[in-house]
Order: sequence, then C-alpha cells, then structure tokens
Amino acid sequence: MQDSQRVSPLWSPSQLDLGHDIQLSLSHSGGYIRNALSSRRDNSVSTYFDPKNRPRGTLDDFLASDGAFFEDGYSTDPDLTLYDVEQAVERGIDAWLDRVTDNDGACVKLEVLGEKYSSKAAETYAGNPELLSVMLLTTVELWVALDTLAIREIPILADYSPEVPASLLEVLLFQKNASLHRLRRAHQYISNRHSRSNRGSVFSSATGKDSFAVRFYGESFHLQFLKARIEEAAQRDRDKKMVQLEKENARHADLKQKCVNTDHSSAITQDGREYHPKNCTKCKLEQRLRRLQIPLHEWPLPTEKLYAEAVVFELDCPVSFNMWRTATFHLLVDLCSPTLKPKDPYIKLTQYDALRPYFVQHPRSRITLGSDTKPFTVSHYNRVSLPTTEKRVCVNNGLKFSGFDTHSRTPVSEALGRVNVTRYCTYELPSGPYRSLQKFVVTPCHVSNEVMANQLDCHKELSIHEYLAFGHLRSGGSLQWLNILRELRGRSLTFRRYEVHALIAQAASQAGPLASEEWMWHQEIRQPSFCYALIEELESLFKDVKANWLEGVTMDTISFLLGRILVSNPDQAVSQKAIELLCAVRHKTFSWVMDLSKSSHGNTRR
Repeated sequence: MQDSQRVSPLWSPSQLDLGHDIQLSLSHSGGYIRNALSSRRDNSVSTYFDPKNRPRGTLDDFLASDGAFFEDGYSTDPDLTLYDVEQAVERGIDAWLDRVTDNDGACVKLEVLGEKYSSKAAETYAGNPELLSVMLLTTVELWVALDTLAIREIPILADYSPEVPASLLEVLLFQKNASLHRLRRAHQYISNRHSRSNRGSVFSSATGKDSFAVRFYGESFHLQFLKARIEEAAQRDRDKKMVQLEKENARHADLKQKCVNTDHSSAITQDGREYHPKNCTKCKLEQRLRRLQIPLHEWPLPTEKLYAEAVVFELDCPVSFNMWRTATFHLLVDLCSPTLKPKDPYIKLTQYDALRPYFVQHPRSRITLGSDTKPFTVSHYNRVSLPTTEKRVCVNNGLKFSGFDTHSRTPVSEALGRVNVTRYCTYELPSGPYRSLQKFVVTPCHVSNEVMANQLDCHKELSIHEYLAFGHLRSGGSLQWLNILRELRGRSLTFRRYEVHALIAQAASQAGPLASEEWMWHQEIRQPSFCYALIEELESLFKDVKANWLEGVTMDTISFLLGRILVSNPDQAVSQKAIELLCAVRHKTFSWVMDLSKSSHGNTRR
C-alpha cells in the first residue's frame, strides 16, 4: 500500500472529466450525517486568554529603592528577570554611575538590588556552577559601584580595607571573553583598593585615633553637636540626681535622729522573755532606714573619649557607609561564608534606653553595637543604700560596646575571615566510582605526591592509570593545560564519562590568579603553538569517536575546549582551524541525532 501511494499519478489533461471529479457521492452516509446534524450542540467552554507580558526592565527600573520592579518580575518569570539584571549591570552600570547626583540615595538602590538579586539568583541557580559564577560576578560589580559611590561621598573610606578579597574572584568559572574582561576589571579594582588602604579594617574591634568612626566623627559637625546634646542632657539629669541625693541623705539623717530619740517598746512572753512587739515604733523606724535607697545615674556614653565618639557615630551613621557595610556583609557573610552560630550580646545599642532617643536607624542597616556587660541601671545593684556619696550614685557607663551583625547574630569580629565560594563554583561529581575524587576537582593546590599517596581512594571500577590521570590533571594551576594536552594524547581517561568532562571543564574555565592583566593559569592557551597541538589532539580524538553515538560527552568536551581556544587566542589561523573542527563536530553530532531519530521511527512502525 505504501509503495503504491508513493507513485505519483500520471498527468494527462486530455483524459480529465471535471464534472465527474468534483461530484462527491456519500451513498451510505446519510443516516450518520442526519444524526450528527440533529444532535449537534456546542459543549465547548469559552476561556479567556490573558498572556502575561512583563515589560523588560532597564537598569534604572531595577535600581528602584524599594526593589519592587525586580520582585514583580521575578515572581512572573524568574530566569528572564535574573538574566535582565545581569545584562543591565554588564552593559550599563558604568554609565549609570556617571549620572548619579545623590550618592546616599544611589547607595541605597545598589544595596537593595544587590541583596535581592543575589539571594534569588543563589536559590534559582543552585547546582549550576556557571550561572552561580555569573551571580557572584554581578553581585561584586554592584558592590564595586557602591564602593565607588561611598568613597565619592566619604573619601577617607579609601584608606581602609575593602574587606572583599580579590581571591574570591579567582575561583569563578567563565568561558566568554566579555565575562573574563568584566572579571579582570573587578579583580583589578579590588586589588587596587587593597594596595591603597593603609588604615586597617573599618570593622576592627580596636578603637583608636585611626579608626574610621573616630576619624569621621572628627570631620562631622553634626555628630559633634549630637554628642554635645547627649552630654548636656546627661549633665542635667546628673545635676537633678545630686539634688535628689542631697534630699535623700537629709531625709535619712532626720529619720536616723528620730530613731535615736525613740525607745523600743517592750513586752514579756509567758515564759518571761522580753521582746519587741510588732507595733514597736523604733523597730519600724530602723526598718525604714534600712530600706532607704536611691537609684543610680549612669553616664550614657563611655568615659573614654574615642569610644564615646565611636558610639555617637553609630547613633547616626552616614547612609552611604551604612549601605556599604550592609552590602559588604551580605556578600561576605550571607553568600560567601558558612552559616555561623548565633551569639547574641546582652544588649544592643538599639535597646539601650539612655541613647534610644538619639538613635537614627536606617531600615536597610544590619550592623550596630552590642555589649555583653549589663548597664548599671538594669543590674541587681542599680540602687544604693543611704546614706551615700556622689561617687557611688553617679557612675560611669558600664557597657563594653563592639560591632554586632544583626542578620547573622554574630559579633563583627567573628563574622569575617571565612570567605569561601568553592561550593558555588565547583562541578559536583555524582555518586559512583569517581565520587571519592571530588577533592581533585575542587582545587589545583594538591601535589602529585598526594595523588600517589591516596591510591587507596581508587574505586574498584577504575583502573589505577585512570585514577592517577584524573588526580594529576589539576595538580598545579600552571600545569593544567599541559596536563589536558597530555591526557588527550595518552587516553588514560574515559572521555565519555561526565565526571571526566566536569574535571576538564573545571580546569579550563576556572579563572585563577591575575598578574599583569593575564590569567596565570591560562597562559598556554594564548600561545598559537600550544593551540595547534591541542587542536591536533582534539581532531584525533574526534576521528576516533565519531562513529559511536555513545560518545556524546566526548563531543561535548571537544566542543568545550574548542570554545575556550576561540575565546582566548586572537590568532586568526588558530581560530579558523578551531572553527573547522567545531563545524565537523556539530555536523557529526547532528547526524547522530538524525540517525537515532530514523532508528526510533523504524522501531515504532514495527
């Protein structure tokens, strides 16, 4: 039947009978048609089609101070919204910075977008090292923009460490030239900030004349006036306390004299013992004397001048700096550090009644001061028995303030210093014979002797030769490309396995350290002679596997390495040779798809 239908009918115009051909005879279908017409009814339910067409935002849209545009977009189409933010930052952050006139307001916008974008992207991109690398780079670029504006607003901030280590960027994975260029710029900016800083950390627990808060206070008439207001109000309260103390001491003296002039009332028990009855006047007077106390007055600020200035700084922290440290802690603590164990202080600055009237808290602030010691006014010795002296009633401030992060609920001094983003930027090996070799994928810092010494980790399904080849490939950052070339020639690795592809992809795309504007781990791939040798080995591997459609992962690895050559080497002859091989790979893999499709259709017919 199929063969007969494939044959085209003969074309003979002279034999056509148009009248017969256009006549349709349904001699046995009358009953069916009448029944269908008589019982016809429309059972379909009309539905209203309302497609959601969210407008694609610009950088100005995303940089709204409340973050509502980003949140609305993310709730509608998460992936597209994250992509739009990444593209907007890549293409427009420099021009946006040039247009900024309100540094404080712009810092708030950058902090809001950085926090909202990175939190959602980390959740959406979980398990994808390439996209998580994009997330981290975009977040760092927003931080760099915020740092630039904060220094523009407060120039002395440039004297202090940026806190963000340049090494954070060295573990990111990138293949595109534009991404590597952005990564280079961010790395150079952070490195230059570190080289210019000479006053230590703004988060240092030590307070001295070089502390950021103290230096800023010295230049701020507003904060100096605020401190004067606090001290004047405290002095008025202390003067009132002295008047109260004088009255209470006089009252105590009068009561004591009355007690001296009064005799005890006595009574005799049935067994002849003398006692003072409950209505004894002198006993009551003595009891009143013992109960006479006066509340303490605690000076609201630390006695030490520099510590007092640091506390006043926190009462009305400048907005740009407040947003800078909030964004810095979000990047370093929330994103790039392991979860910390909460360690709340006894009291935070926001809870201290004596200074609460002067406290100005920004809704996006997360850093404050905390103290593990109690104020005297809430301790069990907050009252003094009379008679007493001014020294015992009017006491110095008893709090020992230090920086505290309200989000992670940890002291500032303990929150930093644990930055590690390898969990984001490392391909995860699945369960199986390669799983125990994950440590050789994470970093190139292991040495060959370590691989040799851990041969017991070799799974029984792997040969010892493949174990050694796998472990040695990333042994030494500057040797990775040479090791890749060697393994392509040696064929000790099973290239059809995803685990081998993940190892090679990690080695070929992890940025590594930057020196003289060159990525030190990837210098070989910029040399035409090395690229020719690499292409030759890839071509040889391609020829060996092109007849087997099970080698899809191998083809993926070949394409991946060819892409890295095209991105990294500007030599035209090298690029042409790489493109030719890449076209051959694509042609062959597409032919596999077609062959498998035909085979699948054939099996279905049978």
